[in-house]
Amino acid sequence: MATSHRHCWTGCSNLPCLLWRPIARGLESSRQRHKHSASVTRQPRIRYSYLFEYPKAIEVPELGIAFIPTPKVANRSMKVAIARHVGMQWQGDIHQASWQFTPLALLRHNDYFRFGFVRNPLDRLLSCYAQKIVYYQRQLGMPSLLWRYGNMFDKDMSFAEFVTAVARIPDRLSDIHFRSQHTFFYHRGQLMVDFVGHFEQLQDDWHKLQAGHELPDLPHENRSRHADYRDAYTPELARLAAQRYAKDIELFGYADAVDALTGKQGNHPGRA
Repeated sequence: MATSHRHCWTGCSNLPCLLWRPIARGLESSRQRHKHSASVTRQPRIRYSYLFEYPKAIEVPELGIAFIPTPKVANRSMKVAIARHVGMQWQGDIHQASWQFTPLALLRHNDYFRFGFVRNPLDRLLSCYAQKIVYYQRQLGMPSLLWRYGNMFDKDMSFAEFVTAVARIPDRLSDIHFRSQHTFFYHRGQLMVDFVGHFEQLQDDWHKLQAGHELPDLPHENRSRHADYRDAYTPELARLAAQRYAKDIELFGYADAVDALTGKQGNHPGRA
């Protein structure tokens, strides 16, 4: 019997609705609880497509480059710098500017120089919590940008509760702000860029790119509002986050930094 997709909120008959049902149930429960609240009608439009966005890069023909816009990894700074440099006009959010996107799977079908930046997954996860939960919800009183997960996330949750919730969500259902970074860079096991920079040495790696390509200096936009990530984790919590992002840690050279938090003794030559 053919599966009915009439309840698929994305309207795409090719998506596996079975994977969406647990989130849909939580979301419907949340909507029922708040359907009589006046504040619900004033919520800004939220990008539902985050859950189903395909991996993509931004092409900049004027500079002969293509870069991966990795959320929570100086993404805004790179976009602002490049947009200003090529004379792009935009209003409001730089993320909504008229960027030229290309699917990650097609990224090697041109002669552009391809690059992107990654960040220690445990630091990136804390940055996500600090912005989406603490700053936006708790301090500014904004509606949750993660409300499609129902009651899994709320403004009063601790960081440990946030990590525990994220650890339960597989990458195929993850919001792009806490989705594993390798999903932005790899297609069918193949690394799709020529250069992977690291947030921890952002300016040094950016200068390496400037040496061979016409790139502007990098401003610091959207500065993180949290303390050193190493102070936020207990060994147990670090082990939970490390298990969730094990592939990122292995591929991008963060094993030693993470082992220092988990208490694991290991030797990983050549890794940052």
